[in-house]
Amino acid sequence: MPASTAFITTQCAVTQFVIGALKELALIETTRHEQTPSTRHKCRDSNSITMGTPQETDAFRASFERTYKYAMESPPLSSTVVFAYRLNAVALVALIWYTCEVVEGVSKGPPAAWTRWLSVAAVGGAVAVIALTYAVSYYYGHLPGFTDDDYRLSAAWDRPPATELATIGLALSLDLLPLLELARPAPARLARVIVACFTVHGIVTVAATPMSKMRGEHALSTLAFLLMLASYQALVVAVVPTAIASKALRDAFCALTYASFGAIFLVFYAFSFWVRFGVLYWLSVAELLALVVVFAGIVVGGVGAA
Repeated sequence: MPASTAFITTQCAVTQFVIGALKELALIETTRHEQTPSTRHKCRDSNSITMGTPQETDAFRASFERTYKYAMESPPLSSTVVFAYRLNAVALVALIWYTCEVVEGVSKGPPAAWTRWLSVAAVGGAVAVIALTYAVSYYYGHLPGFTDDDYRLSAAWDRPPATELATIGLALSLDLLPLLELARPAPARLARVIVACFTVHGIVTVAATPMSKMRGEHALSTLAFLLMLASYQALVVAVVPTAIASKALRDAFCALTYASFGAIFLVFYAFSFWVRFGVLYWLSVAELLALVVVFAGIVVGGVGAA
């Protein structure tokens, strides 16, 4: 399947799930403040049409309303997170500026030999940061999150000091990804760097907007990150394979990158289990699978292009 076709298919599927999920969230917010028996009866009828059985509706409402109590117990967002987030945004803009100079021949870019080590360092650093945030959150009793089966990345990053660790650690490690694209000897260098910068900014934004304090911003940043990740994967699978000499590594890279589209779709599909049944376990599993596939593709692509 061509990269453009896979990307368009993923976007269509994602859009359908997002629209459905937003409708359900709006319905829950409306019915949460219901006052009269007649209104309650109408809402129950609407739930039967849009979500299935009343038991499914009640399960989602129960898990969703627990986030209010969860938010009240969480401390405010620290100035460290805000400063690190803004500083990283400036660093990414500076990296794009530097890439423009390299493309125009004004400055000298990193050598192609760095591609292998940059890919390993970016992925290894991100994996270490994620593992550390899970360990810290578990130590402080913040895992599982607002439900007994909530082991999502967002739950692990939701409270300090894990929020600070995730924001700073992911910024330091994944900022190597645009530098990797700058060093990689493949076409569309500037486009790859720009999309990579937006993708990194997306995941750092997710880490810097805890769900317990910034629910709306967290939801939008998560959606934006997943769409940017899909865009990045579509771009690299379209131009990078030509720069991978080994056929085995090239085939492995393409397989992992195409699999990442399915993993992103699976994240949205697993989200529907929370909307329908109030279950977050499968969303946690889907996130883990997506991380493994995407990170493996980055490493294989970096090693193959070196």
